Amino acid sequence: MGAPLLCADNLGSVALYPRVTITDQSGGSGPVGFEAFRVFAARRSAFNFWMPGTTNVLSWIQVQHEQPRTLTFLGLDRGHNLPGFPVQMLGSHDGSTFATVINATIPTVTGGLLTSANGCLTEEGARLIVPSVPSAYAYWRCNIPPMGANQQPNIPGLQFGLSYQPLALYRPFMEHRTQLAAQEVVSALGWRGRGPRAFVRAGVLNLRADVNDYEYLSARLTIEELFGSGRPMWVIQDQERATEAVQVIRPLNEQGFERPPQLYWPTAAIQVIEHEPLVLN
Repeated sequence: MGAPLLCADNLGSVALYPRVTITDQSGGSGPVGFEAFRVFAARRSAFNFWMPGTTNVLSWIQVQHEQPRTLTFLGLDRGHNLPGFPVQMLGSHDGSTFATVINATIPTVTGGLLTSANGCLTEEGARLIVPSVPSAYAYWRCNIPPMGANQQPNIPGLQFGLSYQPLALYRPFMEHRTQLAAQEVVSALGWRGRGPRAFVRAGVLNLRADVNDYEYLSARLTIEELFGSGRPMWVIQDQERATEAVQVIRPLNEQGFERPPQLYWPTAAIQVIEHEPLVLN
């Protein structure tokens, strides 16, 4: 069983980083209605995406920070049209000279490992990848080469930044517990009419910051400050089964780390619920 991995950071989020500047290859914010900021807005709707507005050209989205910030995880959300196409993640200190941090071809079939060259394609179509070496740059650029005649990238969601790897998730393990969600009308005879349905995954992440005294600082950032404030978080419960990854948010409740009796390490039972689940056919 592999280690878990959690990422609630998003270096393109203007809510998390108010001083970030987002541009695309046009030099501006992108076409009206399809602006570049949309990929960082955590809206998993098919009607929310960035596209460059010009077909068959080198396209990119860039975020510029006032200081270097670290990337240890990248998630390209479902709904993109990039399976089989190469995508690069570049970093720069000056916005002029860029180094290649990730150079991958998006998988076309479900599977793969987070740490492999092309990353993992999840069961719902998101692509997740962990670079071999953590990197920190002030400029980050997602590069998509020309896709061919009459084609251009459509990207609904992109999340990248600093991840947190706990030593383990403790039992009980949430596995695949779901709520079947739908709007339902019941007739006088008990017949049920339902609208679109969705499996909403939910459960509890049982955590213990037990590696060393500094782990709680990383855990606190991800769990209590980023995810805790309502930001979406990618949850990979087992990196050897990364295809089962889920994006979650915090329910409206009270929770966080605490130090229980007779145990030195901070522990937490963190409730999660899937963020905007995919509609079932």
